[in-house]
Amino acid sequence: PNLTIYVKDDEGNYKPQYFIRYVTYDNQLLYSYLANGGEAAIDPTTDESVPEETRNSILNTIQSRPNLDSNNDGIEDTFYELNQELRWENLPSEIQQSYTLIPNYIIKYLVRFYQEEGENLNLLYSTNVIHDTIPQDPVISGELTPTPSRETSAQYKYIYDGWTPDFRALTGPMDYKVKFIEELNSYRVQ
Repeated sequence: PNLTIYVKDDEGNYKPQYFIRYVTYDNQLLYSYLANGGEAAIDPTTDESVPEETRNSILNTIQSRPNLDSNNDGIEDTFYELNQELRWENLPSEIQQSYTLIPNYIIKYLVRFYQEEGENLNLLYSTNVIHDTIPQDPVISGELTPTPSRETSAQYKYIYDGWTPDFRALTGPMDYKVKFIEELNSYRVQ
């Protein structure tokens, strides 16, 4: 509730108190307390004013957010990792109103790198990449060795040329296919 309570202090002054609620990603209440106006909100997973059993229960609950299959293909491709440095989003340093706080997750997406082989796609490499970051070329980073190659034909040789589509900041899972440049073979006739 967005409610302010005024409590009379020892000197007869009224001081505001606000409701601070901690909820799961799906809005289930984990913990709540009344905070004095102007104070910083506590982290209920570390603050010793919260009983240890409650701290541990909250931490276990927020660390176990289920992963998602956003493509409905039977493969989990979106992962939630609790940010251990800042466990709560927008944890206020000076309380001036009531707050509902949710866990702060690092979102990662499954990124897969394929090579076409006839009618099939051959998975060469997969990794998890943090939301809103640009994936790295696994050949350049050394994660994928040897460099993808394609069999030379009588007419052409094929040279690795990166991935398609072009890399951009991720907002969801992504699949890339290897690209090759075709070069005409040259033959010396004697």
